[in-house]
Amino acid sequence: MNSAENTYRRLADKPLLITSFRCYFGIHSWTQWVSEIKESEFSTRFYQTKTCVHCNKVIRRNVEE
Repeated sequence: MNSAENTYRRLADKPLLITSFRCYFGIHSWTQWVSEIKESEFSTRFYQTKTCVHCNKVIRRNVEE
């Protein structure tokens, strides 16, 4: 649908277009949680993220050690 346009927008660092009407209603298709990422070089806190496949909305959660 908008894949070619989104390719150009990604290369230009612009926000991507939503490719599914379900995202407008809050029904997203999420990826799996990404493995733990350290918050910063000097921090002991970790977090995980997952992203919507169609609109690139990101959810972040803290991970308890």
